[in-house]
Amino acid sequence: MKLNVSVATMYRSIKRYDGKISDLLTTPQDVSPRCPRLPPEVRQQIADGVWTLYLNKQKLSVAEVVRRIQQSCQRLGLKPPSRKAVQAYIDDLDQREVAVKRGEMRRAEALTLRPGSFDVQAPMAVWQIDHTEMDVLILSEIDGEVLGRPQLTLIIDVASRMVAGFHISWDPPCARSVAMALLNAVSPKEELLEEHGVPGYWPVFGLPDTLHSDNASEFAKSTAYRRGCENYHINVQSRDLGMKHQGGHIERLIGSMMGRVHFLPGTTFSNPLHKETYDSKSKAKLRINELRTWFVEQVVDYHNSRHSSLGCTPLQAWGAKCHQQEIVQRLPDDLHQFYLNFLPEKTRTIQRQGVQFLTLEYFGSELSLQLRQGRRDVTIRYDPNDLSHVYVQGRDLRWSLLSSRYPECPPITLWEVEAERRRRKKLGLGAARGSIIVAEVVRRRQSPGPMSPEKRPDRRKLERAVDRSSAHAVSAVNSVDVWRRVMGQQ
Repeated sequence: MKLNVSVATMYRSIKRYDGKISDLLTTPQDVSPRCPRLPPEVRQQIADGVWTLYLNKQKLSVAEVVRRIQQSCQRLGLKPPSRKAVQAYIDDLDQREVAVKRGEMRRAEALTLRPGSFDVQAPMAVWQIDHTEMDVLILSEIDGEVLGRPQLTLIIDVASRMVAGFHISWDPPCARSVAMALLNAVSPKEELLEEHGVPGYWPVFGLPDTLHSDNASEFAKSTAYRRGCENYHINVQSRDLGMKHQGGHIERLIGSMMGRVHFLPGTTFSNPLHKETYDSKSKAKLRINELRTWFVEQVVDYHNSRHSSLGCTPLQAWGAKCHQQEIVQRLPDDLHQFYLNFLPEKTRTIQRQGVQFLTLEYFGSELSLQLRQGRRDVTIRYDPNDLSHVYVQGRDLRWSLLSSRYPECPPITLWEVEAERRRRKKLGLGAARGSIIVAEVVRRRQSPGPMSPEKRPDRRKLERAVDRSSAHAVSAVNSVDVWRRVMGQQ
């Protein structure tokens, strides 16, 4: 029996097969009801041409697909179909499937029904977290030159729409930026408001029940993130792949905050058409700490602005829901330990001089104790922006400080150490001990030489070394005392 169909059509028929012979027959997918007078051979050429040429991420135009189908028909001695016939076939397909196969995800999203909503009624039940590059150029703390656009990590309490926490830095999205944002979110905000000189009330603090994020590597693939959440009994929830609407609350908050950023000097706007002749580089005036202060001011203002979905301000929604549901905010025993649980980690072997990480050596009393107990392999955690010390996990599961073996070692960055190791390898200088690496990093900081605009990524990495939001500034805090003091003022 000869079916007179192509291999592609046969495979599509087999895919549809559900035990009925009719599943193997030609369907409207293969023949448009709006062009029934075309010969079967021509209709087959249209189907094959559309499925192989039009429905892929190369995104050929309809005109180009029509031209190639007509050429194919001419080679076979068939009468070429009109553009109208080809367009009719395309129009009869599932348009969402067409958009997906052509990689037109925004169009596919618009063609997808989203019944219901991500409805959360209890404050602290679900937080959403995400990153974005801010639409403003910032000046360097080192030389005052334009450095680029910083990264913002933002966390929202879904039920109340309150901003739970944030972090602004030069770090790309990574474990450290997530850890810093979570530390900010979990901590009481009194000291933050006082530090930036911003009057106001920001009552969100404590551990959430669930953290909701997209599938970026610093969330879905981060062992530190998942173990940290597990240690503090926080559920981890990820969006379904391709379901961007599931993160709608944090996406809308980011959009609202970026709208405010567009009023800052040096804004890049979110759309080049809006920028027109505005010279962002020459208008830039803010440094990163000034941007942080401005952002805290905007958060306080946002909390006191009416939210269309709530029918009241986020602060009012927070107060009402916390009172109605008798929400009790729970804090970790130690904020510093909480932060360390979300940092990247490595396993190292205890040697006579301590433990080694990237040729740098560290020691401390905890290592001696574990070595005497017969333990050789230990887990260390580190801040990529400060390798002057690392942390080792003890038998009590708490993290203890290990100091650098090099006297007065400054808070050098992971980037600086790796850059020096690459430089030595390129020059054939061979491996170096940690003391030489540290000395060379310090020397280069003291005489950095001219820094061209082309090396802006390197400048950003150097900027991290002088950014005082570094994690070593986070001191261990008795969170129970903080909690009692804050709750006593409410």
